[in-house]
Amino acid sequence: MSATQIGIIAVALLIILGVLLLIWMQVVRNRTETEDHEPPESLQALKDARIDPGEKVATSISEEIESLVQAELSDLPDLANRKIDFSTAADDSLVIWLDGVAYHNVADIPDDRIRHAIQKAVDSFNKTALG
Repeated sequence: MSATQIGIIAVALLIILGVLLLIWMQVVRNRTETEDHEPPESLQALKDARIDPGEKVATSISEEIESLVQAELSDLPDLANRKIDFSTAADDSLVIWLDGVAYHNVADIPDDRIRHAIQKAVDSFNKTALG
């Protein structure tokens, strides 16, 4: 093999390596661009989720009803400052926290106005959710 043939083979190998490097860079770029896109709509809520300090974990339906209850209570001056929070127990049952006290049954809440606000919120939710 002559020096010219060896030189041609070396140049060909360098060209092949260059092409492979370009292909690899394109694959890496495509993967990076895919990872930088917005998450699918189903995960967008998780990305935008905000949990207030001290907020207990609950289902989205419970959280929505909790918001309706809080809006209802805000219209009643003597109840507006009551701290209410809905959470989900380990057995998936609803727990209503009122001023730090846990109630596993709405009927156990001592203030009938708060029980009424919860019932009104549930009725309102059911009316809009069920059409």
